[in-house]
Amino acid sequence: MRLGLVAILFSVSLVGAPGDARLTLPRGLNFVRYCSAMFGEAPYVVKLGDPRLTPFLGYYDNVDAGDLEAIMALFSDDAIYARNENQFLGIGAVRGFFVERLSRLKGKHTLLGASIKGNQYFFYGTFKGTNFGEPTEVDFLDYWVLDREGKVYYRQSWTSKAV
Repeated sequence: MRLGLVAILFSVSLVGAPGDARLTLPRGLNFVRYCSAMFGEAPYVVKLGDPRLTPFLGYYDNVDAGDLEAIMALFSDDAIYARNENQFLGIGAVRGFFVERLSRLKGKHTLLGASIKGNQYFFYGTFKGTNFGEPTEVDFLDYWVLDREGKVYYRQSWTSKAV
């Protein structure tokens, strides 16, 4: 079901989404409607300045700054991170993913929207920068689930191209 969100948010094919999931809707058109279906009821669309988003806003800033330790502090020891067609199980695998990505991706994330339902969060936005020194621009969607201690135990990301 989550892969359907990808098609609704972007008017380009996304890595990891089935080929028939692509729709030609403007970016973000049905974000709230899909989140409603995903959560089982309408989520709370929030402004990006909402204090409940602070850890996540810091995450994107820390990725942009290349601060691996600050990024890893958000994740639980048994975290699962699914990105496009890949899955990273446990804090060691998640760390390995970020070590590799931070070594070659440099740029800035720009968040365009967010919604919250309990311990679940959706964000969508763009990343503009370089990948192996070559210019790149990518649309992304992130789904986060927190455990009882407020740590990320599940995260799933979709991007408009593999980076």
